[in-house]
Amino acid sequence: MKLPKLILKSSSGFTIIELIITVVIAGVLAGIGISYFNSENRQGKLRNAAIELRTNLRYAQNMASSSINECSLGSSEYTYVYLPSNTSYRVSQSCTLGGTHSGKTYNLPPKMTIELSTIPSSATDRIAFKRVASSTVFHDYDDATGNVTEVSGITRATFKITYDGVISIDVTVDPNGVIVIP
Repeated sequence: MKLPKLILKSSSGFTIIELIITVVIAGVLAGIGISYFNSENRQGKLRNAAIELRTNLRYAQNMASSSINECSLGSSEYTYVYLPSNTSYRVSQSCTLGGTHSGKTYNLPPKMTIELSTIPSSATDRIAFKRVASSTVFHDYDDATGNVTEVSGITRATFKITYDGVISIDVTVDPNGVIVIP
């Protein structure tokens, strides 16, 4: 008795193992791409917040050094930038003769915080751009009494903006009013 010959036909498809390996590799590459995109997206949002802060600091400088006077009564000698909370900053003028200036508060995007530090370290909570000689000065403000004290010897003030407590960017102001984002 003769046994029938088995004829093997070549298959033109993929095996299940090949398909699984391909899907796993595609998933790993997609995961890397998504995490890179998220990181770049956070960096972009942080950089935009720093650029907006720099723009508003320059606006405060211009208010102090030009004839821009938004006081209801009297004139302004200083334009302040200070932090009413860790998620916002405020630009306001000091007014003479009992005048008021409401100023403007700028809120940071969600998940961002801001803090102000100086070199050497000081308890100052604000910087002020002074009309005379267009200089930058640093001040301490006593909320209880409303007294403003100029702090001398500070060589640099840095606003640190942090995103989600993980990444941060600094905006630095020196006594000459130069504003730098690294």
